[in-house]
Amino acid sequence: MKKLFTLIFIFISFNIFVSQNAIAKSLFAPDLKEILSIYPNPIATNATIKISNDINLQESNVSVVFYNIVGKEIFKISQIKNYEINISRDNFKTSGLYFYQLNIDEKLQSTGKVIVK
Repeated sequence: MKKLFTLIFIFISFNIFVSQNAIAKSLFAPDLKEILSIYPNPIATNATIKISNDINLQESNVSVVFYNIVGKEIFKISQIKNYEINISRDNFKTSGLYFYQLNIDEKLQSTGKVIVK
């Protein structure tokens, strides 16, 4: 019974993040250009977060927040001022699936997922 509940919870959580991502992309990026990408994905050692040049980092409060599968915040990168940021696999406690949110001036702009090996 616990496994069934866990699978249902994961399915619902994933669908919520995916629907938020679709809404964010349709509202804030009608050309469907990615405003944030993480590569390589899956992350084995290090990765690079690349933010679109369309975002004015000097005038906006930009942050990226990473969550584990149950929605607990794992780590946050606040007040981003560079279009490329390097992160380490060590920022994540264990391997698995993580979700991220890009916030600009405290408003959700984009969501996605990253896999950590």
